[in-house]
Amino acid sequence: NRLVELKIKNYRGFSSEQSINFAQPNGKDGSGLTIIVGPNNTGKTSIIEALTITADKRIGKEERHRNADPEIAIKSDVATTIFTNIDGGSQIKAKDGEGLKPNHGLNFELITSRRYWQSETGGEYTRDNFIYNTSKLSARGNNQQADVAALLKGINKDITQKKNFTSLVQKINTNFTLWTIDTDDNGTDYVKYLTNNRKEHKTKFLGDGLISVMRICAHFIADKAESVIIIDEPELSLHPNAQKKLARLISELSRKRQVILCTHSPHFVNFSDYLNGAEVVRLNKPEDKECIVSQIGRGHEAIISGLISDWHKPALLDYVAKELLFSERVLFVEGQEDVALIKKFFDDQGKKIEFDIFGYGVGGYGNMELFLTFAKELQLERVVALFDASVPTFISLKSKFESRTIKFFELETDDIRDKNGCGILDCPFKNKIGAFSEGGQLKRDKAAKSFYQIMIDIKHFLDNKYI
Repeated sequence: NRLVELKIKNYRGFSSEQSINFAQPNGKDGSGLTIIVGPNNTGKTSIIEALTITADKRIGKEERHRNADPEIAIKSDVATTIFTNIDGGSQIKAKDGEGLKPNHGLNFELITSRRYWQSETGGEYTRDNFIYNTSKLSARGNNQQADVAALLKGINKDITQKKNFTSLVQKINTNFTLWTIDTDDNGTDYVKYLTNNRKEHKTKFLGDGLISVMRICAHFIADKAESVIIIDEPELSLHPNAQKKLARLISELSRKRQVILCTHSPHFVNFSDYLNGAEVVRLNKPEDKECIVSQIGRGHEAIISGLISDWHKPALLDYVAKELLFSERVLFVEGQEDVALIKKFFDDQGKKIEFDIFGYGVGGYGNMELFLTFAKELQLERVVALFDASVPTFISLKSKFESRTIKFFELETDDIRDKNGCGILDCPFKNKIGAFSEGGQLKRDKAAKSFYQIMIDIKHFLDNKYI
């Protein structure tokens, strides 16, 4: 079965009904991947626990928003199950028409963000038992542990599964080659790892990053692929290079199964995955009042594909640009020079800025609409778009996007700095006059004074907590 949609209201920070649509795997890299981002305390953990809710859990008084009856609707391609509480209390029931038993038919495997795993075990799990036990874990800090060692005992006995598991871990850590299950003098089974120089270690003494990778890979070594895997903050304790490798691995593994990824790292967001069907969700909490779900819409595929294939601008959608998904207050400018000179201006003035300047610019005013659309769909807290003078689309974009939280500014000059043409007949590059000299020094004319005031107005709008 496939997870289709989650609706949630009156649960923890969620008051009005919010919904998330989930990616559907289609055989392409990243197609089954739903990425959830957002600042701290905006509801990511609540979303995880809403998805893994069962009728034997409780919804305490403090979790019921304004003491209203919560509703968590989980829709699969088979049925929708609505979880709510009984008569305003903490006990949960599942409503499916006239019945009380969940019938969405989904299994969830939760890989928590902390090192809650057992490297020593006296048991051995079947696949179904492992899924059942991980569904009982909480995304919130606690001392519950997933008995991954018990699952690895089963994997260790199956030559094919062991080979596949080892191969997955090696994609992140090439030194991971030899491991097995051993028994200590007390009769306790444990996972033993051998380094390349044949030294033996209990895996509980490995670094948290490798432990996390092993846990994730263990979940993907399955006899079946019906379960939905939820990974909470896979970036913890991982080197940036390992994060990139793990992101590629998860993208590959989501070709045929659904993966929900909650992350604070731009390394786990890939626009190529979006083109293949991945969904990108952001959670916000405007003015610290209520958790809100935002989601990048479909329909941007053509322009994103064009930007990815534009070899002239390899940095336009890179790591720095993807920070847009994690930003709260952003200034969009046309080009790289704008970014550099604006930062230089504020440094020269001795003024700190509390907002982000997007990437290396949007790559020309023709791309401004796409990134403004992203900002609007993701409901960023405050956004400014800065244009050179006389840009053809300035008026139309301002009419379409300007609001209480999105403001437009226009320079008096046709570029941020002076530029001389190439000095030959029919040169395509005309002379341009800017607020800065060609060498990058702020001039002392009317245009420079106007630039100074625009920068102060932008800073005031983006830095101030209240509008």
